Amino acid sequence: MYVTVKKTFADFLTLLDNFERPTSCPERRSMKEKCDIESFLDGLLETNVLKIVHHFLSQHHLASSNIRVFRRRLFNIWFWLYRIGPPLRSVSQEHLDDIVDKLWQADSNRFVPGRDYEINVQGRAASSNKMRERDNAPLKFFNFVDERRLSSMETYAAFIALLDNYIDCTGVPEEVTAQEEGENNHFLEAVMKTKVMQELHSFLADKDLCSGELSQFKKQLYDIWFELYTRGSGEGPDSCGFEHVFVGETKRGRKVIGFHNWIQFYLQEKRGLVDYRGYLSRGDTVSYVVRVPVVQHGGHIPDIEIKLHYLNSDNIFFPLTALCIRLLFQPEEHDQLVGLQFVWKEVYKPVGGCFIGTSPELELALYTLAFLVPSTDGRDGRSGFNTRCGAHAVRLVVYRKLGRHIATSYPQLLDTDRTEKVDSE
Repeated sequence: MYVTVKKTFADFLTLLDNFERPTSCPERRSMKEKCDIESFLDGLLETNVLKIVHHFLSQHHLASSNIRVFRRRLFNIWFWLYRIGPPLRSVSQEHLDDIVDKLWQADSNRFVPGRDYEINVQGRAASSNKMRERDNAPLKFFNFVDERRLSSMETYAAFIALLDNYIDCTGVPEEVTAQEEGENNHFLEAVMKTKVMQELHSFLADKDLCSGELSQFKKQLYDIWFELYTRGSGEGPDSCGFEHVFVGETKRGRKVIGFHNWIQFYLQEKRGLVDYRGYLSRGDTVSYVVRVPVVQHGGHIPDIEIKLHYLNSDNIFFPLTALCIRLLFQPEEHDQLVGLQFVWKEVYKPVGGCFIGTSPELELALYTLAFLVPSTDGRDGRSGFNTRCGAHAVRLVVYRKLGRHIATSYPQLLDTDRTEKVDSE
């Protein structure tokens, strides 16, 4: 025991000169410094103190009973690098638009509408308070999906393997098995081989938003997406970013939260667990000028110019400073971003939305980008940025959990007629 304690003291003292003091100086870990941290953690976990702590936390569902998972969590709590000072480089809107376009163009694994899948949008969704009585889409949302492609492409197959690793009800503690941890790592390894994630890594490293080392970037992705945290009021960690965004969760059996992925939607619909209820319409906002004849006291006066707008209302005129009208548009079959309403396992999702046909690596990259880019509008944990994804004007929205994890992230159509109300608990 004395030898072990002596080792932890020695390893602790070694760590003290491994860090930069000013917050404005970026940390760069050498291989020796990484080994110093590993040695310190190994020594700690051999002490009776940490064994007692680990046993207590695992018994109360506050930590995994798997010692490797617990060790990684200690690393993330104590040694994960994060920014406390101002960003070294600002990220302009031009740079954001450029990287999003590069990621979109690099997505060679994206499914092609009409060839790899076909959707059936049907009727417009009912208002939230009427969706229990009205189903405006009696048929399935997906007419077909090329399942051969789903199973044959590495990132898709690795993604699908993760979808059954979670308990969908918040408040019930999750336990990550060794097999599930291996599946998480396999998925990250698969996506990091794609051009999409290579483009993202290059951009983030250039902006000092991630490490230039791929191994460290992978650890960062794991922490953002797969580390468990508490979302509900249960006895232990019950959620993670990946589960919420890509798999979906239910809160107290009353509402669906998260669930922003088309692959999961298709697979759950195929099993009869999802009932699509209709699309959320999109509307273009346009301004133009027309000449209108005006009658006064039975006689005509010269025509006047009136500016017309399409506004967010239901096809009616408003007597504002100008004449206003709103036209609603049904999504088209080739659209790759759709707002929709659905029921999952008999629980309602009045307002939702997801990309359609996009690869797992592209969605992971876009949401990671939104998470890591500095933002000033996140007082309630909400941030993101406006951009274009293909033909769609969107806002990539992200909510943070504890500053290090994704609580939720999704694409919000800027021209849709409803906005998702997010429960970020």
